[in-house]
Amino acid sequence: MPEIVGIRFKSCGKIYDFDAGNLALRRGDKVVIESEFGLNIGSVVEPPHPVEDSRKELKKVLRIVTDDDLKAEDREREVRAGSQELLLREDHGTGSAHETGACRSNARQKKGRLLFHR
Repeated sequence: MPEIVGIRFKSCGKIYDFDAGNLALRRGDKVVIESEFGLNIGSVVEPPHPVEDSRKELKKVLRIVTDDDLKAEDREREVRAGSQELLLREDHGTGSAHETGACRSNARQKKGRLLFHR
């Protein structure tokens, strides 16, 4: 019987189910999972609980966060802040500013996405 854990990636975001595997996880633990954007860090908000009939195959929690993971997340946060600052600079050709809608990337910088409009 698989152990399912609830993971949240943003403080007020949706809770996603993952397979806890053999990891002893508790509420508040930071964990690394792999998503469509690569490796991401999330927080355990629902501790592992058994599920008798899981109809869908869930991705597994890879590991509990390490210091290297936290350093990579800090670097990524700096990259996102720099990207947003760049987009908010005034475009001298038109006199208008870019407004950032979202700036998202993962802890290992494999993929990134900037969404903005004028």
